[in-house]
Amino acid sequence: YGSKHIASFAGYLPASNPRAVIYVMADSPSGEGWGAEVTAPVWQKIASQLMQIWNVPQDNPGTAKARIANK
Repeated sequence: YGSKHIASFAGYLPASNPRAVIYVMADSPSGEGWGAEVTAPVWQKIASQLMQIWNVPQDNPGTAKARIANK
């Protein structure tokens, strides 16, 4: 197992009022296979679809950060 690894990425959404946690894992991805390269794009696609299903409007990034900081 010396050359094998797991790439992963986790996050929650929406930022201002979390409703879901998504964890994506790839067991022994080909190439370098870092989480940011392999699993983050998959996470983004799942998150984007959930946001559309839930009809959650996009936050202004500055507004979302301010709301989180004030909690």
